[in-house]
Amino acid sequence: MKSVSSEKQVLIDAAKAAGFKITSKQIDRWRLEELLPEPVAAGRGRGGGVARVPPAETIPQLLALCACLKGSRSFERAAFQLWIDNFNIPLSRVRAALKKMATVAPATLAAMSKDQRAIVLADAETEAAEQRTTPKGVRSYARQGKLAPFVEKMVSGTTGDPRLWPEAERQAFAHDFEEVSGLNKGRVGAPELNVKPWIKGDTSESVVEAVALAHNFHTAVDDSNPEQFDRARRVFRNLEPLRQLIRYGNAAWGHSFGLETILSGFGAKHVDALWFQTLLILGNAKPEIEEVMLKLEADAQKALAQIQDGLAAQSQQQITK
Repeated sequence: MKSVSSEKQVLIDAAKAAGFKITSKQIDRWRLEELLPEPVAAGRGRGGGVARVPPAETIPQLLALCACLKGSRSFERAAFQLWIDNFNIPLSRVRAALKKMATVAPATLAAMSKDQRAIVLADAETEAAEQRTTPKGVRSYARQGKLAPFVEKMVSGTTGDPRLWPEAERQAFAHDFEEVSGLNKGRVGAPELNVKPWIKGDTSESVVEAVALAHNFHTAVDDSNPEQFDRARRVFRNLEPLRQLIRYGNAAWGHSFGLETILSGFGAKHVDALWFQTLLILGNAKPEIEEVMLKLEADAQKALAQIQDGLAAQSQQQITK
């Protein structure tokens, strides 16, 4: 049996103390995948030669990696999550992970002939209409035969310039986008949870402009510089209150919120990666998004506090009945 180096034994013992069982071969594989830093040389003192030791950040990164892989065996997801959490993952590794995690279906659909695409979309529409897990708004559109035309329009918007569509088409598409994504819920809020409406007026210009940026999905990961990646990472980390708000909305409205379903439907193996890539594109086009997202995070925090108060009041009422 091959002996384990003292450097690796330190890592194995640290993982064991945290409840994870790992092997020397796993450490080698993780380093090959650029998920752990390589050991560094350290002097043993005068005449003692040189030893190889793990850098100081290795053990915290190792434990975070073990936790990631416990939830999912995907090395790509682990690389992305570790980088989001500010661990030392090379940006080249993050780019490679994002390309595998967030491939976008409109690009694949756009490469098909119109007849091929029609068959694929018709099958997807039938499946969406029959699946109970399909969000109500999406299922309703599928049953009306409106989902396939909507996705066809989305594809044409990502390959052309939807800002050149006639005004009536832009408004109709924005309306459909709100309905399918579930954003229309923002026009009514959730009164039972003390959440007021947060979408007002015509959203067609914003929706169409956002769709016009989607063609950048093919190039954004390679073309964005380290500063732009860092900005998107900061914005992404501020998303959690908003996503928590969405989860409360799911409960309030009794079905899945459509936006993340739409994102996952665009081919992302991991929705987080597509969220990030979207923020990267929006940030490159509109650098002020970071300031907007900070305000949105603050608003979401306030809304969450209101929801907690509303839930507490409901519980109190049930107790007193």
